[in-house]
Amino acid sequence: MLTEVRATSISLGSRREFRRLKRTSNLKVHLGCGADVRPGWINIDLRPGVNGNTTAIEDVIFINHDLRRGLPLPDNSCTIIYSSHFFEHLNLGDGERLFGDCYRALSHGSLMRVVVPDLSAIFRAYVNVNRSYFKTLEDCKLLDQMPDRTNSLADYVNYCIYQYGEHRCFYDQEMLCSVLARVGFERVQNSEFDSSMDLGSDLRRAYSLYTNAWK
Repeated sequence: MLTEVRATSISLGSRREFRRLKRTSNLKVHLGCGADVRPGWINIDLRPGVNGNTTAIEDVIFINHDLRRGLPLPDNSCTIIYSSHFFEHLNLGDGERLFGDCYRALSHGSLMRVVVPDLSAIFRAYVNVNRSYFKTLEDCKLLDQMPDRTNSLADYVNYCIYQYGEHRCFYDQEMLCSVLARVGFERVQNSEFDSSMDLGSDLRRAYSLYTNAWK
């Protein structure tokens, strides 16, 4: 309850930052940016322990905002919206509403790029008993916090699906394309890693599904 109250308070405070963008256009927006705060972009994420909404770094805008409450940017104001490993942290209803907001905020012909965990690859590795596929998870020690770990392949799948309870919805390519089309995107295509936008870490490249959608 306290976490939700804090998120609401932060998002009320972010209104001023979004009002400053009311008459702007050609925005590049990074949703759920985490630590990947990019110069030249509008970086948006919820940081409950941080007071204030912007950074003091030159050419960097960070807005502390709960995206479950929408994307309050003007219609047709964005030339690209990017998100990597964020939408799986929202339930499907919140995610679809945010996709709809992104469609509204994008200008005609502009791109939304979505990166989520690759469900098909994860389960394919599990079914084929391909332990090497999960080696990067082991190297990064991401399962060290898992209580009562069994050292089975199911441990890796459980981490990828639930991530200690942080994941709310899992997309495969068909579902993601369906949701994006449902909110209005006219062209949705599977994509590959793009070094100009995507994080190049072995971890992200091994477990990511890349999708482009154009308004």
